[in-house]
Amino acid sequence: EDFSNDCKDKEEFGWLEKQEYAYRAYYGIKDAAMMNRPWPGASAFPVPITPTILDTIWANTLASMRADDGSWATVTGIGEEDIRKAKPLEALMNWQLTNQINMDRVQDLNAFRTPLQGNGLVKVMQNFTNNSVKVLSFDVENFYIPIDADGVQFDQNNGHCTQIIPLSYNDVQMRK
Repeated sequence: EDFSNDCKDKEEFGWLEKQEYAYRAYYGIKDAAMMNRPWPGASAFPVPITPTILDTIWANTLASMRADDGSWATVTGIGEEDIRKAKPLEALMNWQLTNQINMDRVQDLNAFRTPLQGNGLVKVMQNFTNNSVKVLSFDVENFYIPIDADGVQFDQNNGHCTQIIPLSYNDVQMRK
């Protein structure tokens, strides 16, 4: 029931039409009806303000995510015992974020999707059997939360969130 209400709210909000407009504006897709105004065969070339602004936001967001030395995280200690361990912890965290988790790709996708779609989601999954972490950015198209939710955390007026994971082509073929 919650999922069907979330789907209905998303549909009533006009989410699909807004996403289609955003993609048409970014990729400069011409409107066929405008090719006949003011005369048949008119150019109907879209003004590229949306890709210009979005690409600028994207580049500036990526540039602001890292420190000047290229590190992702900065660790400072509070007490005397923390200050001693801060630099090795900072080096470890930056190595993990760069080599094990590959934050460059995840944040690149997220920084592009956020201004284009209005939201960007990063999912963090921990595998307790081999003590590893996987971080990925995913499309908001198949993500549903209540329309009045303040965020995706359960303590933020949100009793649920649903992510639909579509089947790949190989999965569909195996099920046939």
